[in-house]
Amino acid sequence: PHALAHALVSLGRRLRGLHDRGLAEVPSTRLLIAAARLVASGISVQQACYAAIVSPLSDEPSLVAAMRDLVDATFV
Repeated sequence: PHALAHALVSLGRRLRGLHDRGLAEVPSTRLLIAAARLVASGISVQQACYAAIVSPLSDEPSLVAAMRDLVDATFV
C-alpha cells in the first residue's frame, strides 16, 4: 500500500540522520523493500523493520535502541 511505502521512506530518512551519531551504513532502498516484502507476507510492520532494516545495520546496543525507537515512533 501507498501509506506503507510512504512510512518506510520516512523511516529511512529518519534513520539516515543517525549517520552523524555513529551509524556506519544508512538504510538502502533494498532494505526498505525487504521490509515491505516481509509485511506483505504477513509479518507485523515493526517486526519486519527490526529484521530487515535494524538488524543488518548495526549490532551496537545504543544504535539498535535508537533505530528501534524510530521504528516504533514511525509505526505507532
